[in-house]
Amino acid sequence: MMMTSSNVDIEILIDELKMLRKGRGLFVTNIDERVRPALRAVCGVTAQDGPVEIRRKVATKLENLAYALPADLREAAMAAFAITQEARFPFYRDRVEWIAAKFNRDPRTVRRRIDDAIHHLAQLVTAGPLPPDP
Repeated sequence: MMMTSSNVDIEILIDELKMLRKGRGLFVTNIDERVRPALRAVCGVTAQDGPVEIRRKVATKLENLAYALPADLREAAMAAFAITQEARFPFYRDRVEWIAAKFNRDPRTVRRRIDDAIHHLAQLVTAGPLPPDP
């Protein structure tokens, strides 16, 4: 059965989002391998899409979903996936430290906020029809 955004398992999507945040986030070289089936379905990524298009589709969807989150969770998610230009560091831990410094929080607190944001993003996707993208 082909996966669509309406039948995505929330736990699988959470795992895929957590995998995506590693390394360079959206700017990992092998983005086509890192974006797995649930995330592909949610973001409308097709087999014909190349790395640039995959990156664009995923970044756009995550950014649009993040606007429904409280500001601290939105910024944490955007930096975690390296969508925020100032947070495009080669390692996830560097992005965590950047957010921690920006909000004057402990890195452990930031990691919890990122996990919260990922859970909220997955819930938004699996909750049913989404509002139109801005």
